[in-house]
Amino acid sequence: NPSEQDLNRVRSINHTWKAGDKFWRLSARSYGDPHLWWIIARFNQKPTEGHLNPGDVIKIPIDLAVVLGVLV
Repeated sequence: NPSEQDLNRVRSINHTWKAGDKFWRLSARSYGDPHLWWIIARFNQKPTEGHLNPGDVIKIPIDLAVVLGVLV
């Protein structure tokens, strides 16, 4: 898992989790590719949507090149 310092290097936006949210939908909206859902999941250390409840705030990384360097 990436360190807190590594995660803090990545610019992100906050998203408040709502009923019916899916990582793949957020990925499609944010990156134009639903297959990159795992980036949002791993960045937030939430392997599935079942680990989130409505009202939880997650971070959606903005810069894919930087976040991939941190996560991979």
